[in-house]
Amino acid sequence: MITRGIALDVTNEIKAAIDGIFARRGFASPTLKTTYGDNLYKLAIETTPDVRNESGINLKSKEALYYTRYGFTDYDGATPRKLTAPLGTWFVSKGENYTFAGIAASRSKYPIVGINIDTNETTFFTAAIVGRINDAASGE
Repeated sequence: MITRGIALDVTNEIKAAIDGIFARRGFASPTLKTTYGDNLYKLAIETTPDVRNESGINLKSKEALYYTRYGFTDYDGATPRKLTAPLGTWFVSKGENYTFAGIAASRSKYPIVGINIDTNETTFFTAAIVGRINDAASGE
């Protein structure tokens, strides 16, 4: 029986082993997706080239590419909120500092991607944060 704990342990060991390989080859740290069950352990690995701008944002991530290609405008409400800030813009939310990293197109409710400057953790925001990011980019 392959339990959740066993699947997580194996996945974490594999990730630790391959991070260095991907880094040496110029790829970002990979995302691993695991499926497991009674007699099954399945692993999918996804990564992108690691090409960073001066703010440390990977310009080849799917979120950065989506924003670069399509931009972002939220039409929910009377006034459209258009995101015009460049990737890498620093902004504050709930007292934490973040860097704008792109748009997660598959997340309709929380599409804005920010990376916590202190912890390097990815956080997803609603479109309500657009004004704060644009203001930060313009120095307001």
